[in-house]
Amino acid sequence: MTNRCMFKTQLPNVDQLCHAVLQVAESKQQFHHQALKCRQLLFLCKDVIASPNMENIRNIDVVMQVTFYKAKLLSVCKRLNLKPLQASKVANYVLERCAMYTIKFKMVSIWPQVGQVLINNPDFILCRGKMPAVNLELRVTGEEMIIHVTPYLVKLPPTHLESFGICSEALERFRLDPNYEITECFINLSWCHILPSMKRGQIVKITRKLSTNLDGIIFADYEAIRKYWRNQYGYRLPAEDCDVIYCSVYMKALSEHTFTYPLSCVRSHKVLHLPRCDGHNIIKTFLANMHERVDTICGSRLQVSPQMLNTTTHLTNSKQLTENFNSNICEDKSWDNIPEKPQVVPSNSTLIKYSHQKSSLQCVPGSSDVIPSTQQTMNKTNKSKLCLFSPPS
Repeated sequence: MTNRCMFKTQLPNVDQLCHAVLQVAESKQQFHHQALKCRQLLFLCKDVIASPNMENIRNIDVVMQVTFYKAKLLSVCKRLNLKPLQASKVANYVLERCAMYTIKFKMVSIWPQVGQVLINNPDFILCRGKMPAVNLELRVTGEEMIIHVTPYLVKLPPTHLESFGICSEALERFRLDPNYEITECFINLSWCHILPSMKRGQIVKITRKLSTNLDGIIFADYEAIRKYWRNQYGYRLPAEDCDVIYCSVYMKALSEHTFTYPLSCVRSHKVLHLPRCDGHNIIKTFLANMHERVDTICGSRLQVSPQMLNTTTHLTNSKQLTENFNSNICEDKSWDNIPEKPQVVPSNSTLIKYSHQKSSLQCVPGSSDVIPSTQQTMNKTNKSKLCLFSPPS
């Protein structure tokens, strides 16, 4: 059973930090432009943490020290063509989201993200064997950041055309004729998963021609696609010596349009989690790499406690905890030979209190970040009361 390990690190004094919202210039591909500008900001400024805003695709959330805000933010915004909108005290959910995005950005060259896990192999796209991986979660409490790391051993082998149950006659003709396209009527197993989010879609066409757009962006050739994936996700797509195979994928959850991806970015199944792994060494390697790549958080040196604070196999919600408690009382036969005593059962107020303290988790679209939605709602409600700073003039 995989253990979920917990570590802690000190954060700068919250009173010395501020949360600024920066606006990105309008673009035809606004979502990708927002992510690209956020990554450029993190690459340029090591003393800030940032994340794309989940409510407005033109905004970027940035957390920094007040001294950096007053002295350097305006020049950075001018260089990256960003517009500072407002600044306020830092809410915990903003700090968590920005810290998570920044850590993943700085670790992507060693631990690229695939779905909900970070895989310790920059060339995982071509790897057929087992690979170490972790699931990362962050929680901010006061001036401490709790880091939860769950180690895994995973497999995600490359996909071949045979994986989609293509009719043998159509497959043979596709191999002989470079202009031939395999349509959906010849694809029996059309369901697939797309990197990096591993969202599910259906393949409607397979071709060698880059005649359609990829995520709404027109590319001239495969090299332009490789550059885009490197800048947008930190992925190193393989260099192809021959004709590249493209898949047109329909994803109803995103839009009514089809999106075209290289076959190397398509998988026929999800990430396969293997039953056994060397969890201690995987976590040790991950923490060592994080110390190397993420040396500071908002100008304060990141020092993760070397000793593991706690291990847990999973988290149980309050409803399941109550059901298990009641079932254990009913099934325990050892009480038959014991004189009757007043049975101690948690009061309703205790259970309600526990349920209220356990805030629900909300997944951020397009990413694996997890935000406590109860805390997020509370902080948003009080947002007007937190405004302390105005954009530098």
